[in-house]
Amino acid sequence: AVWSLLGSSRRARVIAEAMTRDLRASESRMQLFLGHAVAAVAMFDRDMRYLVFSRRWLADYGLDESIRGRSHYEVFPDIPERWKEIHRRCLAGAIEQCDADAFDRGGVRQWLRWDVRPWHDADGSIGGIMMFAEDITQQLEATRLRETTVAVIEAVAGQRPLRDVLAMITSLAESLDCEVRASVLLLRDGRLHTGAGPSLPSEYHAAIDGLQIGPEVGSCGTAAFLRRLVIVTDTETDAKWASFREFSRRYELRSCWSQPILAPDGGDGAGPRVYGTLAMYHRTVRAPTVQQ
Repeated sequence: AVWSLLGSSRRARVIAEAMTRDLRASESRMQLFLGHAVAAVAMFDRDMRYLVFSRRWLADYGLDESIRGRSHYEVFPDIPERWKEIHRRCLAGAIEQCDADAFDRGGVRQWLRWDVRPWHDADGSIGGIMMFAEDITQQLEATRLRETTVAVIEAVAGQRPLRDVLAMITSLAESLDCEVRASVLLLRDGRLHTGAGPSLPSEYHAAIDGLQIGPEVGSCGTAAFLRRLVIVTDTETDAKWASFREFSRRYELRSCWSQPILAPDGGDGAGPRVYGTLAMYHRTVRAPTVQQ
């Protein structure tokens, strides 16, 4: 089927380039083809006004058909100067590509593979640019997770210090979300102690070190006590943070979710053993996404 040919940004680019020889006379035909492309594709004139675009472009960027004829910079007024410069270079004839570029959206880091290049009118002059984008976030995160898992196993096998292993885990968590600050607390004799958390202030670590777990003891103390995930979307209003509001305000810990680190059931009827907690802190009111 024709649409199966448009299953990737590379295939879409090849077909689109072949059709741009006489774009002005065939915009409706171009929209018919690109509109059904699986890849996110858009074409602009020399003034960066939208000509045609794929449905995937609209879906990925939360847009609708009303963008046709509007300036890209009007639709996205906060576009960084770096991208405007890329557009200018491509309008002058350059072809620019990137296999993995990070974009921070609402605190979540998204990775894109992109390609920007000029398209030409029938007389050979540059009529505008084409942009292709492919979200490779899940692929990169899966690769990073595998690599970190291997590194952690090797570190444990090599008897690296526990603090180093935990630092690797928190670094992975922070690399997946540009606004998160991660920490690991270890449980000993009913109290939580700092394991790792390089992005959190040392004063905060000192303040909570030795924290007694309980049903209303912040995110981590509660998660360890209940042996389940605890999500606090707003530390200013959640009762579990009533005793820690001074810290949350001072260190900008506005939301925090904590996952207990559990071992299999020991067979004593007490349920799985709790080794500690892995926590994610944000500076704003937030709940975890499905991805997180």
